[in-house]
Amino acid sequence: ERMGTFGPARTVWMSATLQPAWIATVDHPAPETVFELLPDEASELAKRLQAPKRLARLDVGSVREKSYAARLAAAVRKHHRPGTFTLVICNTVDRATQLYRELEGRSEPELVLLHSRFRPPERRAQLARLQAPMPPGGRIAICTQVVEAGMDLDARTLITELAPWPSLVQRFGRCNRAGDHDDAAVLWVDVSDRPGPYPAEELTAARQHLLALEGRSVAPGHLPPVSPRRPEVDVLRRRDLVDLFDTTPDLMGNDVDVSRFIREGEEHDLYLFWRAWVDDASREEQPSPTREELCSVPVAAMREWLRSREGQVAWVYDHLSERWRPAVDRDIRPGATLMLAAAAGGYDPLTGWDPAARDPVAPVQTVTGSAPEGYGGDPASGLGRPQSIAAHTDEVVGSLSDLLASLPWLGPVADDLLLAARYHDLGKAHAVFQETMRRGLPPELRDAPTLWAKTCARRLRHSIPGFRHELASALALMEEKPHRFLSAYLAGAHHGRVRLTIRSLPEERLVEGGRRVMGITHGDVLPAVDLGGGYHYPGGRLDISLTYLGGDRPSWTEQAVALRDRADLGLFRLAYLEAVLRAADQRASATAREPALEGR
Repeated sequence: ERMGTFGPARTVWMSATLQPAWIATVDHPAPETVFELLPDEASELAKRLQAPKRLARLDVGSVREKSYAARLAAAVRKHHRPGTFTLVICNTVDRATQLYRELEGRSEPELVLLHSRFRPPERRAQLARLQAPMPPGGRIAICTQVVEAGMDLDARTLITELAPWPSLVQRFGRCNRAGDHDDAAVLWVDVSDRPGPYPAEELTAARQHLLALEGRSVAPGHLPPVSPRRPEVDVLRRRDLVDLFDTTPDLMGNDVDVSRFIREGEEHDLYLFWRAWVDDASREEQPSPTREELCSVPVAAMREWLRSREGQVAWVYDHLSERWRPAVDRDIRPGATLMLAAAAGGYDPLTGWDPAARDPVAPVQTVTGSAPEGYGGDPASGLGRPQSIAAHTDEVVGSLSDLLASLPWLGPVADDLLLAARYHDLGKAHAVFQETMRRGLPPELRDAPTLWAKTCARRLRHSIPGFRHELASALALMEEKPHRFLSAYLAGAHHGRVRLTIRSLPEERLVEGGRRVMGITHGDVLPAVDLGGGYHYPGGRLDISLTYLGGDRPSWTEQAVALRDRADLGLFRLAYLEAVLRAADQRASATAREPALEGR
């Protein structure tokens, strides 16, 4: 609300355990309005709120003993009732997988394992099994914390490891959820001698609550009022949010790691996907992964697993060299994405990420990812068919005009957006970009005087690594219309590479007395360009001094920060404008035509 948005942006925060005071920070006061169930509303939900679920402690010995999983499995088999649903919640993926292995093949009930280390297709398959009609022998689901929120499960028997009190309250809600059973049971296992991933003091407090409730019901309406300690987690402050607006990748092409704001516990994940290839050449041709392929894995577990494998089994895409290269130790970090050889194993469709799995991993069959986009990459410029700058620009402006007709609140900035759209690909007239385009054309078109925005070949690299045409577009627009920085910023930002910060690549050095930034050398010439719609750029030289800090005029970064902090814009509105221009560009590229060729 303070930073501003286009139109109203309202949120509702819902939680069974969150204390209103926990939301308060120096940036945000405790909420003034908290909605709770009124007495008449609670009476309508009485069956659920009073649903009996008797609490008892389950003694299976120390979690540190190697036989823990076997003894817990024996207890699960003992307490499961045929034809019913039993839910077992472990605090770690490793223990959940070990328990599944112990029960596998030794229990008549159907077994389902669910945790956060599955690829999306297998995760959906496991969820479908959970929601399928109950088999005659019943069903036993072994899960982790993933069931604490957003899952409508109704177990007759719940077995859970000791966890912080808010987590236990969520877990209790997965037992006798609809209130249809009179003999539902909640059994808890004390794992305080190995508290991870939770703080030991939180488990101590939770154990005291459980011992006080022994033999009683833990239905929502029966739980005593408790004031749990505020969790020690990273709080997203206003200054953090403002800093995160600049998504400029680091010099290795890596995005900023935000996992500390969106995860609980001490684990930090990276992402894996598996592919099969026949030789080095086919490995280099592997496209970027899709979401369907990604499996999250703890960094520490990945390091240990790689040490146990012989030979090179992991690759990472190098955004600077624009190639898949062998992963090294520095690449094993939170947020990284690694490509693994399918033959290396490490994954099982029924157990997910499994370091003990040795069989080859079947790659996800619906791989439709595009070529990886390196620091200087622009896959959308290789459409498979040619198109001039003028024709593409006209289509982008037309697509943007259609969008603006449906977005009346953008009226005050419509002219800025349209100007940005008209100039967004002006930089493609640069000799480096045109040389790349012509290499991808059929021979009969390579000598045409046309300035190309799109070419036929789909995977081409510029002769100058890291070349960004949109920086040339923005610099040229700034020289021609110095008072239209919003348009220049949006033109520069339409690929997400030129935003608040503009930096040189490591190998960029002084070139012929000038500095090179993102492949643009001071004094580079742009020719006269037809931008369609009656717009003509007269040509000129590119001045990259705007990218310097501390010059005679405000730098790009200084002006971009001022734009972000403008009272009538702000980071949410500015990001929205970026998205609108990007959407218009992508829509035009998806339906590209080339009328200019017919009369050439």
